[in-house]
Amino acid sequence: MRLFFAIMLPDETIAQVRQLQDSLRAAIGDEGVRWTSSAQFHYTLRFLGEASQQQLTVAVEAARTVATASAPFTFFPSGLDVFPTRRRPQVLWIGVERREEQAEGTQALHHLAANLEAALVERGFAAEERAFRAHLTLARIKTRAGEIATARALPQWIGRERQAQPWYPIPVDQFTLLNSELRPDGAIYTLLEMFPLSSSPGPD
Repeated sequence: MRLFFAIMLPDETIAQVRQLQDSLRAAIGDEGVRWTSSAQFHYTLRFLGEASQQQLTVAVEAARTVATASAPFTFFPSGLDVFPTRRRPQVLWIGVERREEQAEGTQALHHLAANLEAALVERGFAAEERAFRAHLTLARIKTRAGEIATARALPQWIGRERQAQPWYPIPVDQFTLLNSELRPDGAIYTLLEMFPLSSSPGPD
């Protein structure tokens, strides 16, 4: 099993992301670029990688503990960018809103990821080496031709996606555990378990 925890998107946000992705695809093309299926749009909370059945059981226990102690929240997508650099892009993604008026939900998202990380490490999982960076993958660039096309298109798109139309909020009242099966034509996700957030928000 190749496991990861994620937040899935509501239908209206999926439609918005797909619209942005379609516009980017028209500008960048398909050569050397693998575009993410809209059915697989998500924000990863924690990637576990290959795991045994025993590790699956422990991961589920950790996630249930975190979910029970977490309150529902809402955050907004925002911020088109790439990994690792804009000159040699390999992953095209949309981030999360960081402006002050909508920062509370983004902070809650980071707290949820941090609490999940701590619970997993406490139960024997290796600590994540990279800092958490909330993002939704729009495409993976596989060749130099794809890198060149993406790098050329990026300047006219960075920041523009926020101005095109306001993003719908993403309400988070649960997160999920999925198995990712790698295939030649892309990964196939299987939902293993859902973890409702059940803690009540604190007093104002």
